[in-house]
Amino acid sequence: MAGEGGQKTIFFEEKYGVDIARFRSITDVDSFVEERLGRKLEVKQINSNIVSKSGNLFGIIKYDVQRKFRRMLGI
Repeated sequence: MAGEGGQKTIFFEEKYGVDIARFRSITDVDSFVEERLGRKLEVKQINSNIVSKSGNLFGIIKYDVQRKFRRMLGI
């Protein structure tokens, strides 16, 4: 049942009881899911404080490593 999409298609196929190979495009998949749900799919923006827009998990901080090193050595 699973197509070239691998593990993710297996979840879809099990949830909806269909073979992913019957769909030719993502639009076909969207239409099928909308029909099952009885409503249009909505695209929502998800905001998260964990990951920045640039994909960094933690905020980027610039350090003057030489200054920190000299301060640590007491120079």
